[in-house]
Amino acid sequence: MVRIFRHYMPKALLFLGFTEALILLMAMYLGVSLRFFDKPAVKQAYVGAVFPKAIIFFLVMFSIMTALGLYQREPKEGQFGYFPRLGISFILGLGVMSLVFYVTPSLFLGRGAFGLAFGIALIGVAIARVLYLKIADHSVTKRRILVLGT
Repeated sequence: MVRIFRHYMPKALLFLGFTEALILLMAMYLGVSLRFFDKPAVKQAYVGAVFPKAIIFFLVMFSIMTALGLYQREPKEGQFGYFPRLGISFILGLGVMSLVFYVTPSLFLGRGAFGLAFGIALIGVAIARVLYLKIADHSVTKRRILVLGT
């Protein structure tokens, strides 16, 4: 357990957060590289300009996934399961990123490159979540409560 802002977080959950952050950031670069694979001059010009777009994409997706409860200590399997909430978060992220692209044209990436990046991010995060659910020891993430008295 690691203490962050007076809260104890399991190391496995922090590792999942860092892994997904890398996936979200690298998905933008991979999407641009795949989109402009046959045009090295365009790809070289785009790669330097992708960093602010990748940071915005990461911040938007990470905040939406946090708001939907995908980084809680005890994942809720109730009304909305784990993966439907992940799908909802990516649908909301697509809408918010489209809005960001239209509000700030300097951050516009292009439909093809963004579509590839978005698909890569969705697949990467889903694979990371499956591996997390298989590998992580969920008994560590459960809260332990001691009740004294009657």
